[in-house]
Amino acid sequence: MNYIKENHHITDIKYLTGPLQDGCYLVTVGGANEIGMNFNLFGIVKNSQEQWIIVDAGVGMEKKNGINLVMASIDFALTCNIIGIVCTHAHEDHIGAIPYIIEDLEKNANNRIPIYATQFTSLLVQEKFKEHRLDGEFMIVEPNENFQIGDFSLKLVYVTHSIPEPNMVIINMNNEIKLLHTGDFKLDEDPLVGGVSDLKTMRDNGPYNYLVCDSTNSPYEDWSASEGSVKKNLIPVFSQFFNKRIVISCFSSNIARIGTFLEIAKQMGRKVILYGRSMIKNTKVAEKCGHLRASNVLISHENIKSIPDNKLMIVCTGSQGEYSSVLHKLATDTYGHFTLTDKDVVVFSSKVIPGNEKEIQELKNIFIRNNINVIDTSSHPGIHASGHPSKPEILEIVNIAKPEIIIPVHGDAYHLQKVENICEENNIPCVTPFNGAIINLNKGKIIAKVNAEKLYKDGKLFIRENSPVLKIRKILGEEGICIINISGEKILFNLHGIFDFTQDNINKNNLFRILSGIANSALIKNKQNKIQIISHRFKDFFWKNYGKKPFITVIDLTNKITLSENDQVQYII
Repeated sequence: MNYIKENHHITDIKYLTGPLQDGCYLVTVGGANEIGMNFNLFGIVKNSQEQWIIVDAGVGMEKKNGINLVMASIDFALTCNIIGIVCTHAHEDHIGAIPYIIEDLEKNANNRIPIYATQFTSLLVQEKFKEHRLDGEFMIVEPNENFQIGDFSLKLVYVTHSIPEPNMVIINMNNEIKLLHTGDFKLDEDPLVGGVSDLKTMRDNGPYNYLVCDSTNSPYEDWSASEGSVKKNLIPVFSQFFNKRIVISCFSSNIARIGTFLEIAKQMGRKVILYGRSMIKNTKVAEKCGHLRASNVLISHENIKSIPDNKLMIVCTGSQGEYSSVLHKLATDTYGHFTLTDKDVVVFSSKVIPGNEKEIQELKNIFIRNNINVIDTSSHPGIHASGHPSKPEILEIVNIAKPEIIIPVHGDAYHLQKVENICEENNIPCVTPFNGAIINLNKGKIIAKVNAEKLYKDGKLFIRENSPVLKIRKILGEEGICIINISGEKILFNLHGIFDFTQDNINKNNLFRILSGIANSALIKNKQNKIQIISHRFKDFFWKNYGKKPFITVIDLTNKITLSENDQVQYII
């Protein structure tokens, strides 16, 4: 078979305008051309009747304009007959959206939608449901167990990753299409928690029409390091700081790594305290499922003052520089339980997720400025191991699965292109999706697209990525706001975030005299559209004189009319 690359740019594909023809489909709603926010829909259309399952529904992180969480649009999912949700594993970018979408999906289906997952993953999703005061129907599935969802025949296949109970999923669609969806994986021969990847089951159930493949580490030529090697590398690092308190941060879901910390602490005669809500929650669930044995080295927060610093190891959240995390609060001295001094050492046993570079580096800089030792992978690369497959591991799965076509997901454009290169080198057809792509699995091509607009969590609400609210917040944050109140002959100005009047470069009285003149001139000469004229003249003034474009709101209290940035007049009620 000659190599074929099906890789249309999103602008070349038309939106879906009618019902899908009979066949099997994959819609990559999230996680294609981006890291995180994984959301895939698999559909069977038979005699014009549709059945769809969701495989993973995750969130991504945002740090701008009051937004800290983002997920994929469920507009298309709400048009589908969803009959089940399958979770490959319990990372936030695979399960985090479920509590936010389940009610709308079930209301649309007029029925409960069961959630299929292994015990550990199911318990973590259930914890989320408790937090959101939701009920759910949970179906516990064991690896190698066959289960049926409508016309979908499925089987979970155990693999290794950086969290307990990760799985690939074999999906047989109406006996027409069989594919292997890898979820997140690596091929770790010494994973510390759980067994090694079940390559035999993958091979015995193959070959497959499609391999839907994790692409996150596809650019790397070397085999991913094992968790066992991390353990060996951490021992000498900890040993050299025998006289210091050790504060170490990792991903809170990396139970194998937390188990490593506990074991090394026991060898060194140290006690361990866990800090961070997600760290404590994940550890308790891991204990319940038998993935972690918290020995007597693990103590409660109340005992921190009774343990000498050089006999203590603190494991906490915040390796990605999150503002609400324990590590960030320690750096900014806003954590109430304890403070850090130059007698501490801070260890980052984690990688930098793309997009978090600035926050993490600033966190490290704060520690360094306070004479606190910082250890990370730049100086000690062996203290972290990725949970994703590099090029040789992807090739290993390709050789086992023997797919007719590969669909790379879970990666940005650079990562997906590297999988395309692997396909080209091995003469395997590749269909590279984007968010919103509809892939006809019977034809092996992208046939249309659906809305895949991102949804941003704004407090307790969700807004769309093109919401004018975000545009306004950006202007307010960068340029400030000018509010002009008109009441009869009186004009009142409020300027916020535009000028620093404590500096000598702005004459406040002179500025307001000029602004009053602009407003009065507009009021005298323009009776009909005075507030539009005032708004436009103020914009011109700020731009020509100060190079600034503040958000301008004009309120006419006399006539109960207001004009905001979008130049639309509204009545004040």
